[in-house]
Amino acid sequence: GDGPAGGLACDYYSPVPSQGLPTNVVAVDGGWHDNSVAMTADGRVWSCGYNGPDHVVLGRPGATWEPSWGEVQGLPQCVGVAAGEDHSLALAKDGTVYAWGENAKGQLGNGTNTFSGTPVQVPGLTGVVGVTAGSYFSVAVLSNGNVYVWGDNNQGQFGLGSTSIGSTVPVLVPVAGVRAISAGYGRIVAVLDGGSVLTWGGYWQDGYLTPTAVEGLSGVTDVASGFWHDLAILGDRSVVQWEVGLADPAPVPGITGVVAVAGGDCFSLAATGDGKLWGWGANDLGQLGDGTGASRETPVRIMTLAGVTAVGAGRYHGFAVGQP
Repeated sequence: GDGPAGGLACDYYSPVPSQGLPTNVVAVDGGWHDNSVAMTADGRVWSCGYNGPDHVVLGRPGATWEPSWGEVQGLPQCVGVAAGEDHSLALAKDGTVYAWGENAKGQLGNGTNTFSGTPVQVPGLTGVVGVTAGSYFSVAVLSNGNVYVWGDNNQGQFGLGSTSIGSTVPVLVPVAGVRAISAGYGRIVAVLDGGSVLTWGGYWQDGYLTPTAVEGLSGVTDVASGFWHDLAILGDRSVVQWEVGLADPAPVPGITGVVAVAGGDCFSLAATGDGKLWGWGANDLGQLGDGTGASRETPVRIMTLAGVTAVGAGRYHGFAVGQP
């Protein structure tokens, strides 16, 4: 990936071990400004990456470029993490949500526009089972299938039919029965109980101001959003992808048995049930980790890793939880 995020010292074209992380990582995510978060099996949260004066996103003390992971302080035991444009989220075991980082658009959800270098609780949210973070906005899905969004609404992220000013506190989206969710650049993709998919927000004229069905998708079990594209895992463990604007989802050839996917800026990563890691798309900064700078139209296996259980992607960098 590009830059020190994810424990990298410079442009690496093959996977390298992250610095300072314990060996029991279960989840990882990357943001758009080289900020990264990880969670260990005991519910502790870690961060690394850019912590400059204009993007204070580590949730802990650190250098302007902090290549080593360090623990985010002041959090209860957590069960989920997410990294956004310039902020991060943590889902606590008790169903509450914490946020830290930049807050100019209210993406921390605490009723202010003041950034926080340490985690603050998002008031009024309980029963949360999933969180995701996009470009200056945040999303939570509750155990009852409701969805709340806070922060920027410049592309219709609230799903209310307009691009009016956003909110510094969570706003209920007019959807129900959501079981999985992912945020990309200015948009949200959600899987419903029956396996269909809705999307709203978008990128300028390609967006949708209210939740709109992605045609041709059924039996979906999980979704992931990149900068310009979205991915879905189907019930047969195959993967489809589509660009912003509801272009027809197209099968991703050459991989089966997929258990996790992640999307960055024009690249994607996937883990299969046999512990293998695959990547495709842009690779000019080593995003695919295959040892080259060559972009790939179809998935290529990242040969140096095994036992992969989770993947994550920032804008130009990728992660895999596995064995070297």
